[in-house]
Amino acid sequence: MSLSQTSLFGHDDVLVGTIRELASNPKVLKFIENVMTDYKPACPWLLLVPETRQKPFTRSQLYRKIKMFFREHAFGEKYHIVFISNVLGVCPEELADKETANFKLLGSIPDNSVIWRTANILARYLEKTKESYTKRLVYARGSYLESVKTASAISRIDIESILTQSDLIWLKRLGIRWMKIGLRMNECFTIFKERIVKLSNNSLVQAKLSDFQ
Repeated sequence: MSLSQTSLFGHDDVLVGTIRELASNPKVLKFIENVMTDYKPACPWLLLVPETRQKPFTRSQLYRKIKMFFREHAFGEKYHIVFISNVLGVCPEELADKETANFKLLGSIPDNSVIWRTANILARYLEKTKESYTKRLVYARGSYLESVKTASAISRIDIESILTQSDLIWLKRLGIRWMKIGLRMNECFTIFKERIVKLSNNSLVQAKLSDFQ
């Protein structure tokens, strides 16, 4: 049985499956191609963040905290939030309420093949939007960050990291592990806000992905 045949629909037409099953689902493939061919960003600065368990992604605490901060600092018209997804590759915030983007993932841990697939889709998106964005930032960890680093290398398009290696060392000293970093933690959100302001207002203040190598 093929992977596309094993993908299932749950209640209310929600796609349900593992990463591999959903990745080969015709609706997911169509969503990816529509993003690549028909979608055009409306804002000049890109912010990549990880997908969330909560669906739509735009109802997550992560998204709501970022949007509130952007509104408070008049960044709302500048930043375009795009979710890094191991199923969809990328999901622009405007498309988060689409049926396909509201999938239910069944306990999958991304391996190297998943990281590589996500990176290739993201690389396509970066190449497609090369003339649309003038600034590209990422706030991610773990496999999502690995996908972004790989996509940056494939596309040869730089992406600035909000968290630096020194940030991670400082957080570790506080007893906060890298894999547990999230904006719900005050220490992390403080770093996020300070770095966003610096990166948004000063092109010389950068934290390149090479800092993590």
